[in-house]
Amino acid sequence: MLTNRWSFLALTILAVVGAVGIGLLPDTGREAPCAPAVARDPAEEEAAQEECIAHLKVLGPALMAYRRDHGGELPSGPRDLYPKYVDSEDVFFCPDDPKAPFLRDATSTTTGRPIYSSYLYQVAEALGPGAKKVGDIEIPAGEPFSKRIERQGDRLPIMVCDWHQEQGKEPSAPQLWIVLRLSGHVERVTKFVRNSEDL
Repeated sequence: MLTNRWSFLALTILAVVGAVGIGLLPDTGREAPCAPAVARDPAEEEAAQEECIAHLKVLGPALMAYRRDHGGELPSGPRDLYPKYVDSEDVFFCPDDPKAPFLRDATSTTTGRPIYSSYLYQVAEALGPGAKKVGDIEIPAGEPFSKRIERQGDRLPIMVCDWHQEQGKEPSAPQLWIVLRLSGHVERVTKFVRNSEDL
């Protein structure tokens, strides 16, 4: 179990960096930004959240259809749903994600297919035996997905967007998460999150 929000995010970053690999960014002559987008005015941010929710509402049924076709298995990544289960790749990206234009077409070195999505894909938490260290943070070995389904059932958060969080808040302050559950239900969750089970 991940012990705090930062290790939860570090795990996701580790998974994305490992999958994308060094040197796969498109040659735009610019460096990809590392911080979330500049704060929007409230109306623009509300519109961005609604667009993000709409994307996850498309991805939910697509994931369920994929599971039906694959004996309950989930795809290795969200982009595996295109083009059979979703007809537009735009749904894989949050409008508040500043990295999306830079990483949208970054491809896997093994499959040659684009893999980046703005959404934290919870299946990737299972890292196998042994703990990993990222700097001073120790990330425990992930729990098998089958065990997490047993414990959380349809409430399991399968995709999470954290790009709408207010900047400058204390790390322990409540933050906004947009969550797609295994059931296909999408909701906003405002709370301090120590690990994915808190969602």
